[in-house]
Amino acid sequence: MQIVLQQAVTQLQELMQRAAQGEHIVIIAEGLPDIELTPVKNKKRQAGRLKHAITIYDPDWDKPSADIEDGFYQ
Repeated sequence: MQIVLQQAVTQLQELMQRAAQGEHIVIIAEGLPDIELTPVKNKKRQAGRLKHAITIYDPDWDKPSADIEDGFYQ
């Protein structure tokens, strides 16, 4: 579908819905194709994908150091 910019401004919500459903939307500005509306493709996240990429050497890495802990109780 091609639509001129002035019409696209007034019909933006409808055009976004149509693009989200897979319709190819081209906005024409000054007589030339200027913008394509396409939905953002969200990649599915995969749990544990980086579990072998991170190595934690200190088993207490998440415990606060004594000086930081003392600062809270002063």
